[in-house]
Amino acid sequence: MNMDVKRKEITLDEKFFARLWSGIGSSISLEEGLSRLTKNELDELRRALAVKNASGLKKQDLIQKLQDAIVESLSDELQYMDKARFSLLMDIANNGGVLAPFVGGVSAALYFQNRGLVFAGAVDGQKALVMPQEVIEKLKTVQESDYTDKFNRNTEWIRLSTGLLYYYGVLDTVQLEQMVSGYVSEFVDSEVFMDVLYHAASYYSDILYTEEGWSSWQVDSARELLEGQQSRPSLDYFPFTKEQLLKASEPNYVERTPEYYALFNYIKVNYSVSHEDAHDITAECVENAQAGGLFTETMHFLKSQIEMEDIQTLDEVAGLLVKLFNATRQWELKGRSANEMRALSSNVLSNLPLAKPFPNTSNVVSIDSKKKVGRNDPCHCGSGKKFKKCCSLN
Repeated sequence: MNMDVKRKEITLDEKFFARLWSGIGSSISLEEGLSRLTKNELDELRRALAVKNASGLKKQDLIQKLQDAIVESLSDELQYMDKARFSLLMDIANNGGVLAPFVGGVSAALYFQNRGLVFAGAVDGQKALVMPQEVIEKLKTVQESDYTDKFNRNTEWIRLSTGLLYYYGVLDTVQLEQMVSGYVSEFVDSEVFMDVLYHAASYYSDILYTEEGWSSWQVDSARELLEGQQSRPSLDYFPFTKEQLLKASEPNYVERTPEYYALFNYIKVNYSVSHEDAHDITAECVENAQAGGLFTETMHFLKSQIEMEDIQTLDEVAGLLVKLFNATRQWELKGRSANEMRALSSNVLSNLPLAKPFPNTSNVVSIDSKKKVGRNDPCHCGSGKKFKKCCSLN
């Protein structure tokens, strides 16, 4: 990519975020909120709400047409939410329609703004979410008890799906639905399940929908991973407990095995790094191994993070990393570790779980530049924080 294109993409990012977080009143009407959107964004909202006979309307006429549709659609929108999103909406409504400062990620802000329920902006110089008065009034008529069962169901579906994708990396749509069904007592309606996950993927940053189905945000190529799993037809998916999956659905979860702590403690004891940085370095190694990355690639990563000036140190770190690799559950092995595979058959793997090189980026992309965003890269929302500390926490 030439520098002119790069420069144009940076400008587009800056313009988008400058508009997104521009000054906004602490009390707004739906008309005022919608006026902040471009005509293209309004057309997207019109299509999402299935507003008929409005495709040829000018911007102001379209805004008038959308106002009633947004208020009327709120009941339908709530059916696909989980407890966290509903609680956030109610917090804003009960706070006079303003949440400031807003410390969440841009995906959360856009999720609500793209539905006309809340609008992003800056109030008194702070990033904020502001709810139109018409939406506040509509929410006051909502009886939470009417939706409690749906919120609980949706929350469980989303968390189980996130946990499954953490361990398996990718699952086709039918697989994911069938697996989730095995962990819940109630019947899972396919259409409703997919709608709930589509909505969740728009809000949360840790699950993605691809042509191959659903994947973890850390998977670089869902197609290649799925092909790798399918090349082992006799290998069943590891049967995780419901508790394991729910735990794995927590933001930035990394499975911390004894081998994880062995490497972590070595780094902490022998190098002047913070507790958090030692966890970050070790977690990166786990993610490399989980993706089936090359051992040598991960050693190069470690060398870029800590000094290994003598052979003894190199041998010690390599030994710890070998054990970490062999104990880490891999996507391509359907949630099993190399150690577990050897227990099944001594001929399945060689001493090191060598596979295709670990990709340095994820499938999370910046909304304008389309650049992939890695776990430790600056978040695309412009907060200055790492992605894992910002939008991935929604």
